[in-house]
Amino acid sequence: MKKAKLFSIPAGTPPGYAWKWHCEADKKGCKDAFMLYYDCLSDAKKSGYEVELVRAHGATSPGGGLLNMP
Repeated sequence: MKKAKLFSIPAGTPPGYAWKWHCEADKKGCKDAFMLYYDCLSDAKKSGYEVELVRAHGATSPGGGLLNMP
């Protein structure tokens, strides 16, 4: 099974970002952006891709700042 990576993109609506997925091996990805990470993950799996979950590098805090996580 081919692997897809999930990534965030800037969005004009709160929370300020959305999720997309892309498979580098076959240069395919989703056309739509998803507000929820889980919806993006489900779409990639439904499209026949395996998604490796990785530790988040950052998260949006309630105050809107960026928290750096190890």
